[in-house]
Amino acid sequence: MDLSEEIETFDDTCRHLKLRVRAVSGLDSSSVDAQFIAEAICFKLFRVQERLTRSFFLHCCTAPETLAGKKIKAKLVCPDFDVAEAILKGQGRFIEWGKVEEIKKLSNLIFEKGYPVSDFLVPNSQIMSDLHKIRNYIAHDSKEARSKFVGVAKSYIRVEDEVPEQAGVLLLYRKRPSDSNFLTKICGKVRQFSRQIESL
Repeated sequence: MDLSEEIETFDDTCRHLKLRVRAVSGLDSSSVDAQFIAEAICFKLFRVQERLTRSFFLHCCTAPETLAGKKIKAKLVCPDFDVAEAILKGQGRFIEWGKVEEIKKLSNLIFEKGYPVSDFLVPNSQIMSDLHKIRNYIAHDSKEARSKFVGVAKSYIRVEDEVPEQAGVLLLYRKRPSDSNFLTKICGKVRQFSRQIESL
C-alpha cells in the first residue's frame, strides 16, 4: 500500500473511531464496559497512527518528493517499501514505529536535517509518546509500563485527583464536567496527522 492509500485508510479508520469515541463519551465513565471500549479505541488509534508513521517514513525512502511536491534528500533511496524496511531493520526483528524518539533519530540519520519526517514528528511527539505509553500500559502488566502511564496521567489530571488504576478511566477522564474527555482530545489530535503529512 502506498502512502496515499495508507492516508485514505487512516482517514477512514479515524472517522470510524471518532464515532466510537462520541458513543463511548456518552456512557457512564465509571462503567467497566465504557472503560473497556475506551481502551480498545485507544489501542486501535495507536495502531493506525503507527502504520501512518511507518508509511510516511518508507515513502520518504522510496520517493523523490513529498506528497506536496517538495524534494526529499535521503541517504537511503530504495525501489519499494519492503526493501527500505528490510535495510532499516538490518539484523533487528522489527522497527517500533510508535517510538517517537527512535524514529526521530532514524530520520536524522537517513534524511537531510530529518526532513520531512522530523517536521511531522516534532510537533506531534508529546501526543504520540503519550499514546504509546497508554497503549503499553493496556498491553503490558509491568512496573515500567505503570510508571510511564502514571507520568502521562499526572500531566492530564487535576493535582488533587488520584492517578487511575485503569487506562480506560484516564481515557474517559474530564478535568471539568464541561470538558471533552481525554480520549476525545487524543483522537482529535491524531486525526490531523494525515493532513499534516500531506502538507509537508
